[in-house]
Amino acid sequence: MNLITKKWKVYKSNEGPGYDLTGYGAKLQTRYFVSNGKRLYSVFAVCYLSEAAFYITIKKENIFIPKERLILARQIRRREK
Repeated sequence: MNLITKKWKVYKSNEGPGYDLTGYGAKLQTRYFVSNGKRLYSVFAVCYLSEAAFYITIKKENIFIPKERLILARQIRRREK
């Protein structure tokens, strides 16, 4: 299992998460993004019962993110057109 290292930056969007009707599932979109300096990756959640695990997918491999990193996420602002 791979984990995100400190060189990655975590960001939070203003928009709400995209949960399904029950709020449980294997690939739930969250409001978080992770950047390695080159690209932003969407953070997904696996949520069953009352606990969730957060991850990004790179080249069909899930890389898990500790919850503590998401708590310290920076706010992203949308670019005004």
